[in-house]
Amino acid sequence: RKLKGLVAAALLAIAALCGCVVFFLMFVSEHPLVHENYNLMWLNPLYIISIVLLFTLAIIMKWAHCPWCGGSLLRGFYKNKVCPHCHRDLQSGKKKKGHGGRGRK
Repeated sequence: RKLKGLVAAALLAIAALCGCVVFFLMFVSEHPLVHENYNLMWLNPLYIISIVLLFTLAIIMKWAHCPWCGGSLLRGFYKNKVCPHCHRDLQSGKKKKGHGGRGRK
């Protein structure tokens, strides 16, 4: 799974760099053969944005799990102080005092 992500990122990076070269040649060069270059449709320099989003999502998904129970913390990621699954404090790791998992009667 990690290898697939690295291959996808490498292919996007190569396509983005080639897209920047084609974009430069298309708009800067005065040669008549590169004026209407349709390779810009699949070698798009905007792939750089998708590379940044891919790495940002990978970093968020890596850090968005409780280190003790592995539960997802994506809802309220920045404001969570306690894991919603195991009720541990995310800073100290101590269990939250309370009803011990039982509801109030």
